[in-house]
Parts: sequence; structure tokens; C-alpha cells
Amino acid sequence: MKDEKILIDALLTGNADRDQLKTSLRRISEILERHHGKKVVILIDEYDTAVSDSFGEESHRPIMDLLGGFIGAAVKNNDSLQMAYITGVMQIAKESLFSDLDNVKVNNIFSKASDERFGFTEGEVKDFLSYYGHPEKFEEAKEWYDGYRFGDAEVYNPWSIINYVSDGFTPRPYWVDSGGDSVVRWLLGRIDDRNFSDIMGLVDLGTVRVRMKEALVFSKLDTSEVSIYSLMAMSGYLKATYAGDGMYDISIPNMEVAGMVEGLLSTITPVSDGLFDDFNRAVLEGDADRMTDILQDILLNESCMNLEKEYAYELNLMTVMHSLTRRYDMKTECESGNGRTDIIMRPRDGGTVPMIFELKRSASEEDLEADADGAISQIHERKYYMGMKGRVVLFGISFWVKVPKVKVEIVEI
Repeated sequence: MKDEKILIDALLTGNADRDQLKTSLRRISEILERHHGKKVVILIDEYDTAVSDSFGEESHRPIMDLLGGFIGAAVKNNDSLQMAYITGVMQIAKESLFSDLDNVKVNNIFSKASDERFGFTEGEVKDFLSYYGHPEKFEEAKEWYDGYRFGDAEVYNPWSIINYVSDGFTPRPYWVDSGGDSVVRWLLGRIDDRNFSDIMGLVDLGTVRVRMKEALVFSKLDTSEVSIYSLMAMSGYLKATYAGDGMYDISIPNMEVAGMVEGLLSTITPVSDGLFDDFNRAVLEGDADRMTDILQDILLNESCMNLEKEYAYELNLMTVMHSLTRRYDMKTECESGNGRTDIIMRPRDGGTVPMIFELKRSASEEDLEADADGAISQIHERKYYMGMKGRVVLFGISFWVKVPKVKVEIVEI
């Protein structure tokens, strides 16, 4: 037919208009069925990539409208269609533009029916590595690319495993450039101090128990922890294990993703890395005066986070000292001795000493000195160093708005 030839020519030359694009899949389905005498199967991979990449931009709504018409015409009332298979992060059946679609079966990361189909199982990875002559690389591959959970199955990232083997068994983040992260970046750029602190803890291989949604739609996204963690899990940044009563234990699945999330967080860190490095050197040297001066420079940065509560100072300090997690196991609000210390840092290897931080929020600038001394005294009174051996460095830090005071004491246990 003449109009069909016009459509095909327009699609092949990139000159199709909006109406032609919207109906193109349905029209092509009709042509293929007529030619082959069989109904067609339509596969649409990552249907929401264009929408997520434009999230927050003026083009977002027009793209959603075009996509809705495109997919809607292809799968609804298409007599030439046998079935359609659509993949994406956002759950298509719940999105308003697709609300009139019928007979949609959804499989997400919590579904058990297809759990092993979305990645390589442990047995498959072992066979794969053995086939290419390096079965001894299994533990390295597991550390870097394991940890994803679909339904009841724990699987490996197939894209990363294939590239790991293809690249001579070199461990590095292969998934980092394989998909968009615009929506995740948008959410992380708007989180509050508490959620930022929790995600920093996840990067340090911690676990957080949260409530999550099994379905997210663009029109309902907000900056609540439910949306943040649900989207990060659906996007592959978090492993989510059901813990009962509608709650999930979430964690970073592996080293590859930990580096990616740390990179995302670095884009919303408000202070230069140079100051961070200077401060961390002062911490390792136990130089209270330098710590005080550098910390004040950091706090005086105009984009620094809200400092109305003590945990906001704790968050800033954790952010500044994050690079030290390569050498220390860093915990916040940790039970120690006869209480809970604000920050405790235990060495991962020999050659370094434990560090304990107690923070205070002062009522006035005149109280800074006494409050910093009081923080040190509290460490002693509640024996936060109980169970430690040898040399321990104690830090008492007080804050009045953006003015800090640091005291350091070294003890032998």
C-alpha cells in the first residue's frame, strides 16, 4: 500500500512526524502479519530510558506523551499482536499514561516467577570462569559483581561478568556507563541530612531496614526515603531482602556498585576534596588546632547542610572523613562501653590506632571550650574504649553554629 511505503520510507530516513511515530509499531505489526501469516511479538527494552534521562527537564512531559502514544498504539487493540515484552525501571502498569492497558503481567525485583532469569547464578559464574581457564578468579568476581537479589535468587550482574572475562579478568566497574542515572541523581540531590547519612553508611557496607514500594511511577516520585530506596533498588544500586511486616533490609550489593554510589554522592558533597584531605591528615596526626581551623573553613562554605541538630554535624564529619574508610571501619551511634558514642573508627589493618569521636552542640561560643572538654570526659566516664587494647585517640568536638572546637587526648588502654 502506498501509505505503508510512505511510512517505511519516513522511518528509514528519520523523517517520520509525531503521528507516524506513534502508530509505527502497530502499522509495522500489521505489515509483518500480512506478509508472514503469523502474529508478531514486540520487544521493547528499557522503555523508560528516554523519560528518565529527561527527568526534571522541560522535555520530560512531551517525551512521556509521545512514549505513551507509541507504546499504547503498539500493544492496545493491536489485532496483529501475539504478545509484548517490555522492560524498564518504572512499573508500566501503574504509570498514568499506560493506565488503560489491559492484561499486563508485571515481574519486578521482588517477583519469584522469573528470579533467576535476570542474572547469572553462582553455578553459572563458576562454570563460565572455569571454561575460560580461571576458576581461581571466582572469589574476586563474587566480591565485585555478586549480591543482586531477584525474588528468592541471588544473582551476578551478567553484563559485568562478561566484560570482566573479556577484559582479561580485570576487576573494575563495567556497569557504570551502561545506563542513565538522571532520576537517582535528582533524588539524591534533594535528600535530607538523615537520608544522606544512611546512604553514606550503605557505601561503607552497612545495612538499613526500611519500608519500600514495589511499584514507582514518575508522576508520584518524591524525596521521601521510600522513593529514594525503592528507586535505587529497582535501578540496581541496592540489594533489598524482605524482612517481614512490609520492611526490607537494604545494602550495597558489591564493590562495583559501592564505587558507583560513592561517585553519585560525591556530586552533592558541598566542599572541596582538598579540604577533606587536609582535615584527614590532621585527624591522623591528632592535630587539634589544624582540625579546628580546617573544619571551620568547611562549615563556613555557604552550601553546607542545615546545622540545626547535632546529627547534622555528625553527618558533615562523616562526609569529610569518608576516605578514611579505606583504613578504618567507621560506625556512627555505635554501642560501646556503657553507652553509644557518636563516631568510632576501628583500624582495618595494623599500624593504625582506634579513634573515638564525641560531639557536642554548644549553646554559645563561650561554651565551646568547656563542651569539648566535656565530650572527652564523657568518653572516659562511659568507657567507650572498653575492650580496646593499646593506644587510643579520643576526639571531643563542640560546635556553635559554624564555629567548632576540637580537643584531642591520647590514652593507653
